[in-house]
Amino acid sequence: MRAIVLVVGLALIGGTGCLTMHAIDSVQRANRERATDRRLQQERDARVAAAASKVAAGDPQAMTNVAIDLMDNKNFSGPDWDRPLALLEQAAAKGYGPAQAVLGDLLLSGRWQGRYYVYHQLPGGARPARGLELLKRATTWGCQFGSRGNEQPQFSSDPAATLVRHFKQAKDAEQARLWSARSFLYCGDPQGAEVWGARRGHGTLEERQRMLSLALLTHDERLVADIRSGLAPSDIAAAEQGAAELRRLVAASEQQYPAPPAERRK
Repeated sequence: MRAIVLVVGLALIGGTGCLTMHAIDSVQRANRERATDRRLQQERDARVAAAASKVAAGDPQAMTNVAIDLMDNKNFSGPDWDRPLALLEQAAAKGYGPAQAVLGDLLLSGRWQGRYYVYHQLPGGARPARGLELLKRATTWGCQFGSRGNEQPQFSSDPAATLVRHFKQAKDAEQARLWSARSFLYCGDPQGAEVWGARRGHGTLEERQRMLSLALLTHDERLVADIRSGLAPSDIAAAEQGAAELRRLVAASEQQYPAPPAERRK
């Protein structure tokens, strides 16, 4: 009987010890998170203060960075939206691609996801028509936008890829093909897994034809040869016809949304 009591007592002590250690670990983790939050907020405040003169002078990059820093805050809420939205609108109006991309993403989705993986809902909800137009304008400036490190706020945006996803979800096949072609043509290979599979004969016939149509836009002879391998002449002809249609769509779109400058591609 004494042995049973001893075992039960030791088990209770062990359980209490585990609970105590867990509580201590939770407190320490919370303290570390608070310290990190304070450090990040101090870095953001310092960047915003340092950029004040450039923002006042109308520098679109500074405006965009400050807007992102203001939104990238765990406690960001409804009344805080006015200034970052105004800064992004001003920078976008100057034709600054990253501002157009960030504002376009924001207006299309109706929310902002900051560093903390917390979504901040845009007052009044999404404005998809305006968001799509800004994203299209952003593709004329460059390909992918983003920054890393302590000197700038962290963000990333791929306007063409966002447009492709949107139009696929909206079941607008022609617009999805157009922006997929523009992305492939100007910005490299955003569909790496599909290209890898097509080069090795994987995927459905329709997928391989679609990737061959895109490859034909690039004049990359090795890529074209790899994807053509194993396709029947009739399938190749269908892909070539698809490429001709894509060229027509891209050329027509460039009348309103020109290709980005060569130095900002890929």
